[in-house]
Amino acid sequence: MPAWDGRRARWVSFFASWCGPCKEEIPRVRSFATRLGADVEFVSIDDDLRQLTAFFAQQPEGGVKSSFWLKDGAPRTAWLASLKMKSDLPLPEHAIFDGKGHIRCFVSGAIEDGDYGEIAAALK
Repeated sequence: MPAWDGRRARWVSFFASWCGPCKEEIPRVRSFATRLGADVEFVSIDDDLRQLTAFFAQQPEGGVKSSFWLKDGAPRTAWLASLKMKSDLPLPEHAIFDGKGHIRCFVSGAIEDGDYGEIAAALK
């Protein structure tokens, strides 16, 4: 992921290509991040890289065409543990950081239209 620039918030969205709610919320996550002036990064926890690659190929214009991939195993477990997240996290899952890299908000489950105000307040 790009280095923290000290100004922009960063929204990290954990998803899997087989997760219906994950796919459904992608435009909403992008819209919220834009409104917040945040960068958004998608992190796949797919177990099968072929499935993830097929997902990218099927994305419409403006869809997710790439992501970071946390391969199953010790590296994924350690990376998620550094965020105090479980390796078998419910999907979708979101971690939202301020411009200095401090976690300001976790959201478990799909982002809904009514969630914007609470997420925006967490970044203030």
